[in-house]
Amino acid sequence: MRVEFSRRAFIGSAAALLANASADTYAQAIGAGRPRLMFGLLSDIHIRPGCEMERLMPGKRAVDTIETDLFEKALAYYDERGVDAVVIAGDLADWGMIGQMKIVLGAWERIFPGGCSRRDGRKVERFVVFGNHDFEDWRSKPCKAWFNGGLPPENEIFFHGLEANYERLFGERYEPIWRKEVKGYAFIGAHWGRWKGIDAVEPYFAAVGPSLRGDQPFFYVQHPQPLGTCLGDWCWGADSGQATRALSPYPNAVALSGHSHKSLVNERNVWQGAFTSIGTGTLSLLGVDAGRENSGHFVRNHRSVMHGVRGYTAGVGIHAAHGQLVSVYDGFVEVERREFVRGESLGANWVIPVPAGADAPFRYERRWMAERRPGPFPDGARVVVTRTENTVRLEFPSARVVDDAAPVEDYEIEAVFTEGGVRRTLFTRYVYGPEALRQASGGCETVLAEFDAGLFPLGGDVAFRVRAHAAFGHFNDAIS
Repeated sequence: MRVEFSRRAFIGSAAALLANASADTYAQAIGAGRPRLMFGLLSDIHIRPGCEMERLMPGKRAVDTIETDLFEKALAYYDERGVDAVVIAGDLADWGMIGQMKIVLGAWERIFPGGCSRRDGRKVERFVVFGNHDFEDWRSKPCKAWFNGGLPPENEIFFHGLEANYERLFGERYEPIWRKEVKGYAFIGAHWGRWKGIDAVEPYFAAVGPSLRGDQPFFYVQHPQPLGTCLGDWCWGADSGQATRALSPYPNAVALSGHSHKSLVNERNVWQGAFTSIGTGTLSLLGVDAGRENSGHFVRNHRSVMHGVRGYTAGVGIHAAHGQLVSVYDGFVEVERREFVRGESLGANWVIPVPAGADAPFRYERRWMAERRPGPFPDGARVVVTRTENTVRLEFPSARVVDDAAPVEDYEIEAVFTEGGVRRTLFTRYVYGPEALRQASGGCETVLAEFDAGLFPLGGDVAFRVRAHAAFGHFNDAIS
């Protein structure tokens, strides 16, 4: 069954789900049958187990380790769902150590012994590309600090003797760019090249690309985001445009990329233009975009007194970890977003038409036009303000989750100062709420915002206006 999409069909997909109470997915609601292909999608697992670190430095205590428990939990979920393959878009080993790679592969074998399901024996393809941590991070400051200011032993570094190490550990011949077929669908992987991107991608597609043309999707996997696609032009860690140029002639191309460590709650993780591009999230070190008072992980807002929103806390561990399950049908793919610490959904499935085209509903400009406002604040909601000697603290309830409302991206806070009959805006700033790393629970949670007291004049009155803000720019009605 082939499904033709339009902007109207995309907007109406939620209604189709609601009309069929027995349907858990869009595909079920329209009677699309079983997917032709299903695969798990992960990135940035960054395995750094304590046992491996202590083996390398006997007697030295391992801190901030990242074990395989969440990785195995994700693999077990994919096994339960009956996937045909699992794709990992880079950064398997945090420091690019051979011992770390062995532990990653050991975790895989526990769930998929011999590359087969431990539940029913079906073949499950492993499709892995390497990222910067797999190739370069043995030279990083944390790694050098662990080895008392030096570098790890030469024979512990995966990148040294790469081709032989890869063949010995992964059982396959190493190629910078290669192709696998899974149930008749092409998967093309490109290993990390350099920080500016993978130069070999364009000549590769110039040579083999014409054979990939058609309506059937093919999947291209690299670690960095293709420039100007998913997560937008402001995305940290994008390449220099090589992949975007290479894939643009192919509307049936679906790019899968990691590296940014961004939350899958972020609706900009799906982009459509000349092709489709999907950001893959991370099982570790989950972060959010800069520019908010509580932005976390990569960019700290040093003018703010708020703690950053992050899915990982040093010395405490991971409390949010994201991955996806991709189901492929004729004419569209359906993407389930999942949080693996709690085992919860991250929101409504993305139903993405492939091939992309001028009417593709996940084009950013079309999503802006189709996006509804976030849900309203609860009845009687108000902003509670507490001032101390050094800070001004705001508390207000999160926006309600209602049918057909846009998910909340963040909250806009406007501070207005009045004195002597003159009214002026002191500032407009943004904060992330509890929805940033997990699905909103219904609008009963408290959003906190703190500001340095020095931002506010000593005299006069200050009023605050708060609005919930969706990913593509729409707001709900303010509380003041």
